Amino acid sequence: MYAPKVGLTRLTGGFGPVCDDDDCPNVYLSDSGSIVVQGDTYIGFTPPLGEALVEIPLMFLGRHSVLLDGDAWREFFDRFESEAWRLEVQPTYTMPKESDSFARFLRGETKPESHNIRWHERVKGYRADGKYIGRVRIVRQPLTDYQRYQFAWGIPGNIAAGEDIRVLDLTESDLEIPDFDFWLFDETRIVRLNYRPDGTQINRELVDEDPIVYREWKRIAIEASVPFSTYVESQGVPRT
Repeated sequence: MYAPKVGLTRLTGGFGPVCDDDDCPNVYLSDSGSIVVQGDTYIGFTPPLGEALVEIPLMFLGRHSVLLDGDAWREFFDRFESEAWRLEVQPTYTMPKESDSFARFLRGETKPESHNIRWHERVKGYRADGKYIGRVRIVRQPLTDYQRYQFAWGIPGNIAAGEDIRVLDLTESDLEIPDFDFWLFDETRIVRLNYRPDGTQINRELVDEDPIVYREWKRIAIEASVPFSTYVESQGVPRT
């Protein structure tokens, strides 16, 4: 019987409680923001009482990012303390969970009342806890079919749930901001979202990079963008 891992989010390795099947070392993110490593015990010498030695392969120490998926991504996301902000740049996102609703939109069907309800519930929960969540959506005219789908079926409901969404139109301009998506949590932790050209997601990376650069990109994007409602009114974009 193994004690539960209280206050830890597992970032690597398998899902069992022990180091087996070559899934160690495992890395965890603690509630305090530190990194905790679980691995094979090193027996070169006996450490003082209350300390332990963990053997970590040298190649592992060369890694500067951790992949987040499944429950690990959900747990990591939900741990932000005050603010979660995203830069959203892809013209299209090809997500299996959206394929049916996207097809229905393209056929001209009416949006179901339950569309995206799980995300709305999460956003409402963050807002009820006094947390901020928002994003800047980058577009270029003409809008892609997916962006039209977002504008009609996705964004209005997200805003109603409490998300702050702005639009940055770069059709006739360019700014010193990246061409990749990322989440910035509490102005300090960065998760890059990597996509193929067709919009399918490759992975999510918790990266060890200078957050000052990301905070500056965030500042530029927010200052150059406008609220979603302002943008659609200026462009005559339909919302249904």
